Amino acid sequence: MKTKARSFHRALYFLSRLVLPRLQAFSRLILILRALHVNPDRSKVIMKPDKTTITEPHHMWPNLGFDEWIKVEVALKDLILADYGKKNKSVK
Repeated sequence: MKTKARSFHRALYFLSRLVLPRLQAFSRLILILRALHVNPDRSKVIMKPDKTTITEPHHMWPNLGFDEWIKVEVALKDLILADYGKKNKSVK
């Protein structure tokens, strides 16, 4: 029984190491693409919070830390929701 429990925990560990970063990257890609569709200029400004932020030539988004990504994702979501509200007259 302990072997099965270890196998289960090991499988969960590998799942979290392999699948979750891919899902996070996919969700981030969809968010970035949608924001670029809504307002390309503002999205680019949001994704490059300061002049020290570097985007590798072969990357689609910059190398940011965990806290920086949270701020960027929230700002991109706000941009998308503001556009949705403006199109649907929800925001006054």
